[in-house]
Amino acid sequence: MGFSLQTKGIESYKNKQFDEAEEYFVQAMAKGFYSPGGLLYLAKIYRKKQDYSSELALLEIGLQRLKDDGDNNYGQNIVKLEERLSKVKHLKEALDN
Repeated sequence: MGFSLQTKGIESYKNKQFDEAEEYFVQAMAKGFYSPGGLLYLAKIYRKKQDYSSELALLEIGLQRLKDDGDNNYGQNIVKLEERLSKVKHLKEALDN
């Protein structure tokens, strides 16, 4: 179920229907389906909306879930998500000051 929701989210994102895509990604993750791709797409949506708090929370929770998932080797995807997390922390700090 989560995979199909994420697939619909990706399709919506590619069609520039960002609000609809956000709903699909959030639903997929609510069902426990976390993937590097889904996290990245949803983080991009939050960045477009300048919703840095949501992006930060998403990446922190999502990265922890991926790291806890010992059955998968996400390697380079984890690095990309960690880089994005670092960038959003800096953006948020700059705005908070």
